[in-house]
Amino acid sequence: MGQAKNRGPLEARIDAAMQSKDQRIESLRETLGIPERIKFCGYRVKVDEANEFLGPENAESRYVDSPEKALSFKAFDEAKSQARSEQGEVVVAMFDFGAKLLVAHVPDQTPALN
Repeated sequence: MGQAKNRGPLEARIDAAMQSKDQRIESLRETLGIPERIKFCGYRVKVDEANEFLGPENAESRYVDSPEKALSFKAFDEAKSQARSEQGEVVVAMFDFGAKLLVAHVPDQTPALN
């Protein structure tokens, strides 16, 4: 009985988190003019001042040289929890335009959509 009460608020929190994630991407799409047909390929952790990305656990070093090789996260919060801000790491979103990829910095706060 207590579990049923707990599921309701948890489901609401999950729904809110999923909506928040979508708002981050929708805000980036709007700001950068990225059409809906362009595929969002997940979040990555990038060294802000370098062209290096957090690599998978089995990589030889912590970083890889391209977003395709980087560790991908479905949720912003997952990526944010792995980013070491004191090391200059930031969360970015990756979009696939077919012939090229776009990597865009994702702010910690979700801007309001117009």
